[in-house]
Formats: sequence, structure tokens, C-alpha cells
Amino acid sequence: DGSLAIFSVIMVFSYIWVATGSGFLAVIGMSEIVLSIPLAWWVLRLIGVNYFGFLNMMSIFIVCAIGADDIFVFMDAYVQSQYKGVDVNRDLATRLSWVYRKSGIAMLITSTTTCAAFLCSLTTPIPGSQGFGIFAALVIAADYVLVMTLFCTAVMVYHNRFEKPPLCGFQIPTPIGPCQCGCCCENCSCAINNPTPTEKALAASHGNIEVPADGVELFFRTKFAPMILKPRNRVIIAVVVFVWMIPCIYFVFQLVPTEKQEQFLKDDHPIQKAISALNDKFPVSSTDRGIDVFYTWGLQDVDRNGANVLLNITYVGEPRYDPAFKFTPQCMAKLKEVCDGFQNNVTDEYLGLVQRNSKGGGSVKCVVYDLETRGTERNWDLTTEDKMKSHMDEFMKLRAVPESDDADSRDTVAKKYKEMMGWDGEQIKFVGIAIESKNLTLYNRPPEEITRANWKAYEELRNNVDFIAAEACGGNVQMTDLIGKFVFMNNQMIYRTSAIRGALIGIGIAFLVLLACTWSLLISVLSTISILCTMLSVIGLVTMIGWNLGTVQAILISILAGFSVDYVVHLAHAYAHSPLPTREERVVSAFSEMGAPVLSGMITSVLASLPLFACNLVFFSQFGTFLCFTILFSWLFANFAFMSALATIGPQGPPSAASNKVDDDSKMPA
Repeated sequence: DGSLAIFSVIMVFSYIWVATGSGFLAVIGMSEIVLSIPLAWWVLRLIGVNYFGFLNMMSIFIVCAIGADDIFVFMDAYVQSQYKGVDVNRDLATRLSWVYRKSGIAMLITSTTTCAAFLCSLTTPIPGSQGFGIFAALVIAADYVLVMTLFCTAVMVYHNRFEKPPLCGFQIPTPIGPCQCGCCCENCSCAINNPTPTEKALAASHGNIEVPADGVELFFRTKFAPMILKPRNRVIIAVVVFVWMIPCIYFVFQLVPTEKQEQFLKDDHPIQKAISALNDKFPVSSTDRGIDVFYTWGLQDVDRNGANVLLNITYVGEPRYDPAFKFTPQCMAKLKEVCDGFQNNVTDEYLGLVQRNSKGGGSVKCVVYDLETRGTERNWDLTTEDKMKSHMDEFMKLRAVPESDDADSRDTVAKKYKEMMGWDGEQIKFVGIAIESKNLTLYNRPPEEITRANWKAYEELRNNVDFIAAEACGGNVQMTDLIGKFVFMNNQMIYRTSAIRGALIGIGIAFLVLLACTWSLLISVLSTISILCTMLSVIGLVTMIGWNLGTVQAILISILAGFSVDYVVHLAHAYAHSPLPTREERVVSAFSEMGAPVLSGMITSVLASLPLFACNLVFFSQFGTFLCFTILFSWLFANFAFMSALATIGPQGPPSAASNKVDDDSKMPA
């Protein structure tokens, strides 16, 4: 699966090469995309975040998609600048200044929105999701900085030395220009161009030289935009969107938490087939080793003050001991009564929760049994607390009493009960009992609903044993497991709730950013509706194809807004800042300015996601599916539904003071 990440990089690199027609720009562009990963990691360590989880590896696919989009936005502004007349093309510094400001603002808006959407993961308490959100946001920010510095510098070198007619190429229109090999140019020379491309553009503005037209830009300006402006077509688009959204909304509400064990590998993988057969065709039996559920006296909740796994992955808090706990002979007798209940009780409540051993009794690890047995063998006086303590050092070194299913065990008491006897040489800090779970085994990972039902049942047992031993032992009992089964159950609930919360916060952030960059409430509302339609379409479609809400799906939904904003933000910004007075002219202007780079961004994002479909790990393959669906729906809703809405009810009027200087579209080739 790791090699597929390299294949994704190669595919994006190839498309950048084809689209820009320059191998030099493709190498520099792909280099800055890849360099954004170590740069973000360096910043991550600089701010003190030491956590780097598995999810962070997804950032390479994210930056391939979004980084290429930034390159196309910059290059499209560079291509458009040659049509902007004398004021823009009087020299290279003036031209690149216009390109820098034009593309920089558009990229800053989308990068800010995307970063903010990823940072929504900070609302969840799970370090893995938090770390992924922070790292992904830093990667996007690093890519923006590198595009505006490294790639901008590369474009200057390209302008001066490599922007020449190709020695070989194919006249196939791409979103940036004709497809070229990008390696060889006329005379195979790297000498400074004379005249320079900017000087040619300046001459063209005077009518002395004809600048070749950009085929894809012409398509959006002369074909696609007029299609959107036809009232009949807008009605058809509205009907299609309405009809499509009905089943999507229905299936969104059909998305339910998974009721099956979540798997790491695809169904057709040999290892997954074996695991599925083991879990589905062979029910849990008495021979399956269940997890240990611990009931412990003497411990309180862990002190989490100062614990932050993002900053320090080794410090998770300090244990707190219950000062009221006393391991006295009376407490020992009550704990033995609790152990007897777990071992011998045959009521449905106990039989359904406690695994049975080979002799038919409950499978229990009870240090009190060992203490009583070894004390009787050695005639220890255990009638007072102090006398019990006097034998503890010797007791911990003795061989533990073997269980019926493990008669050959040679473990010492200290080794067998290291998690159930807190002897520090002076005090018995805590004492615990472990029962083997009947339904939760070491190897299965049931869905949250099943695990939570078992957890609630063990909590009821905790109330029973607390009633028996609380008074004699001087403290309340704590119930937990030590392999994280109940922690994962709680994480599943957090994933589910944080998915909805993260998506809603992402939409809210997108709305505020759009409002700030367009200064139009109407455009911001329409853009937000487009983003919402994208999210509902993706969630509805994955539900249609059989997905349930598991851990992977919850993480992907929580970051969905971050992938849904780019295209609609580009078009909204271009429309809002168009200097033209009518909505029809603004629609044409927005498509002319952003249609090509948005299309290229969509293509590279899809290309970056395609290798993930072949991954064996379920998370990777579902991430690829999710990314591909999100990109496609985002592009479709932005170009068809959103622009149709602007063409119908979008704001119009004389140029505002916030608009850019009037661009004379008559200077662009028709």
C-alpha cells in the first residue's frame, strides 16, 4: 500500500507536466508539494507537538490534490496576465506582481478555509484525530508558502529561459495550454529569451503580435458559461439537483452505526477471509480467551493534569490512590466473598458475563485465594492489618496457586497479580480481582453497541460487588479492562458525535470565510448551500453502496468540509470581485478566470485518489473513495448548481470599491 502513495505522486506529477507543458515547472511544482510534508513536520515539532499518528500519512494524498490545485491557480493567473494590456505587461516585475496578488488572494482564501476545516478536529478529545487535523492544516499552509515563494521563483526562471515554442508536442488542449513534452524547446537552449514572453504580450496588446488562445479557457468562456446562462438549462440543472438530493437526504438519515466488527483489510484479502471466517462462522466458545475485566479497590481516577499526548506521548497522567482504602482481614474476607460469587454464582446475570473454566466454575483471578492458601501452608497469622503486611514481601515471591486451566504455570504471585496487587514494600495501595469475559475476547472487536451492552452489564456487577465490599475495604471499586476494549468503545462514540460536530463547524467556518472574502451575504449563503449539498451527496452515496458509520467513516465525515470548499470558493471569489456590472457578465468572467484551474485541480485530486482504490487496508481504500466522491461532487455543484444560482439571483450592479481594477476582456483572444 505504501508504494501506491508513490504512484499517486507520479500521476499528479505527470498531469502537472502535461498541463503546464514544462518539465521544469513540473519538477519544481512536485518538489514543493513533497517538501511541504517535512516542512510541516518541522513546524509541528517547533510548536511542541511530538505526536505523529497513522492518520498523518494521509496528508501526502491531501497535499497532492490541494497543492496541484494551487499550482494551476498560479499558472492560470500567469497565462491570463498576458492578455491584461499595457498596465500589466509593461515589464516582468509588474506582470508578476499582478499574478502574485491575483492568485495569492484566491489561494489564501481556499487554504485558510481548508486549514480551518482540518483544525475542527481539535474539538474531539482523541489525540489521533487532533494530531491529524493539526498536521494536515500545517501541510496545507506549508504548501501555500512554498507556492508563493519557491514556485513563484521557478516561474520567473521559466519565463526568462524555458518559455519557448516546444521542439515536440501534441496540440491537445489542456486547462493550461497545449500539451507539450516540456523537455526540449527550439534550439535546445537555456539562454535568456529575446524577446521575453512579457515583451511579446506587451507587443500583442498593441496589436503587433498575436498571442495564441488558451483552448480550455475559451471553452469555459464561449461554451460552458453561455450554456449555464440559458434559462432552460438552469431549470434542468435545478430539477436534476432537486431529484438527486431527495434520495441523498433520505440515505443520510439511514446511516447508522456499524453492527459488525470493523475490519482492517478488504473482504477479498486472504488474511481478512480467515479473520471473517473465524469471527462469523465459529461462535465464541469456552476455549476462546476472553479479556480480563478488573474490579479494583484502592484506586481513584487518574490525575490527568498536565497530560497531553500531543505534546508528550509518554506521560498520560499520575495514578491516584484512595486514602480510605485499607486491606484488613475484614476486607480480605469480603473480597473472598466477591470472588466466590464470580466463581460459583450460576444466575443468568453471571453466566452471561463470566467465562467458565474447565471445571465449570467462573474464570477468576483472585489474589485473596492465593494469600489464604499460602498463609495456611505456612501458618501465617493474618488476623490484623500489620501482621498481613509483615508477610507481603515473602508472599509476593512465592509461586502463585495454578488455575485449573493452567496447572503447569510457574508464575510468582508478583508476576501473576502485578496488575491486581499494589504492594510497594510498605503499604498495600490497591487490590483487584479479574474475571474473564465471556463475550469480549482478545481477538474480536465488536461494534460499539455490543461492547457498550457488555460494559453496562459489568457496571451492574460493579454495583453488586461494591455493595458487598465497600464498607469493609473503605472505598468504592473501579471497573475497567487493560487492553483498551472499553476505551475503543468510547472512542467510537466520540468519533460519531465529532463527525457531525466537525462537519457543522467546517460549514460554519466556510461561511464566515466566504462572507469575509466576498462581502456578500447572498453569495456566502449560496456557496454554503453548495458545500452542504456536496456533503449530503457524499454521505448519501456511500450509504447507498453499503457503508455504515464506523470509525473510518466518522473521521472522513468530520473532515469532509475541508475537501468541499475549494472550487466553490474560487468561483465565488472570482464572481464577487468581478468589475463587470451584470450577473451574466460576472458569470462569464468567473468561468473565464477560474474554470480552467478549477478543472485541473479536480483532475489532479481524482488522480491522487485513484491509487488508493487498490489498497488492501480498508482505511486507505475508503479514504480514496471518499476523496474521489467529494472532489467530483464539489466540482459538479460548484460549476453547475452554484453558478446557475448566481446566474439567476446573484448580486449585480456597478463595480464596487472592493473590486479589482477593471479587466478589459476585449483584449483576450476570442
